[in-house]
Amino acid sequence: MSDLFAVGASGVTAYQRALSVVSNNIANGSADGYARQNVSLVSNAASQYGAVYLGTGARFESVRRQYDAFVEQNLRNAQADVKSQEPMSAYTNRIIDIMADESIGLTSSMNLFFESARNLATDPASLVARGTFLRDADGLAARFRQMSGQLGLIEKETRQGLETGVDQVNAYITQLAYVNRQLAKNATEAKQPAELLDQRDLLLRRMSELINFNTKFEPNGAVLVSVGDTISRGILVDGVNGKALGVIDSPTEQDKLTFIVDPYGTPEPVAGVTSGQLGGLINFREQVLTPAQNFLDSIAEIFVGEVNDLPHNGLDLNGLVGGDMFQIDANGGAAGVNMVLQDVTKIAVAGDFRVSDNPLNTGGVQARIEYSAPNFTVPPAIDSVVEEGLSNDYLTPFGLSVSLPAKTIGAVQLGQS
Repeated sequence: MSDLFAVGASGVTAYQRALSVVSNNIANGSADGYARQNVSLVSNAASQYGAVYLGTGARFESVRRQYDAFVEQNLRNAQADVKSQEPMSAYTNRIIDIMADESIGLTSSMNLFFESARNLATDPASLVARGTFLRDADGLAARFRQMSGQLGLIEKETRQGLETGVDQVNAYITQLAYVNRQLAKNATEAKQPAELLDQRDLLLRRMSELINFNTKFEPNGAVLVSVGDTISRGILVDGVNGKALGVIDSPTEQDKLTFIVDPYGTPEPVAGVTSGQLGGLINFREQVLTPAQNFLDSIAEIFVGEVNDLPHNGLDLNGLVGGDMFQIDANGGAAGVNMVLQDVTKIAVAGDFRVSDNPLNTGGVQARIEYSAPNFTVPPAIDSVVEEGLSNDYLTPFGLSVSLPAKTIGAVQLGQS
């Protein structure tokens, strides 16, 4: 009977611990990063009774995490890809709203400007039409500046988002280095506390939301993290050591940002950050924001150049040739568009000569303009108007003295000009 009680006691003890693990699984069912745990039970060594062996019950061996490294790696990669689309989608929609919206885009202001120009062309002498045209022209210049300012705000916002994301990555780097320090106390991963390994995987999962990276796991569960194109480049976490990540202006390409490892020590440029929120922000800036800014600046420069050429071929109310209407100041591009012309009388609309249709004229007479260039006559040569012709003294040097104060070389006929 004593063996029966011993076997039963071993089973009760083993399953009591198993129930504790099950209870822990239930309690942490919704905990972020928790991996379900399984109990490993093994048989006790059998006892020999004569020629036979009798079992002596079971014992509790270990608790194992339900963890698949392949699945976890794919989850991090997929999560980084999904997170990279969030800033691309959100900020691209804002660009579309700015560029295409009738109330804040260029369309309405452009339409008002050209409509005012057409109205002024039909009645150049109207001061009211001139004032309306000047007002709409100034409104268009202001709209260029406003749109450039809106794109500039998005540029600053995305840069701040990159800096904030880099700070979060650096916080995860510090925590991962601390976890590696705790894992270094045991030689194998099987002997590590399950909660410590859960914390490691949770940090890696949250970090993957911000940036894509490479991992390499040591036998004791410690992780090496790098953001370079290979595992040996751009190392952020190596054992108990961690290096900070930074973002700076690209030294080789204008209006671009680049990531570096160890910005306050030995900076190492990082290439290949294409996913995660940081990769999504970089992709948005390079693929959408910068082309949109360049496109807007190009429109502004072409518009100012073409419009400024038109007044040079016309006359204002004072009969003077017109000057520039717009200018681009030192800010450059759309941000620097300003009105130069402020006086309505100096708007050059009229041409040198123009024939316009009278709406009350019902005849079919067509106006025709002919122009003959004036024929200018050249004055006759001096030797043809000198009465006696020019002497050789006209062609050769001669001198004057006290005894010879003057000398005649020819005489001009009376009344000759």
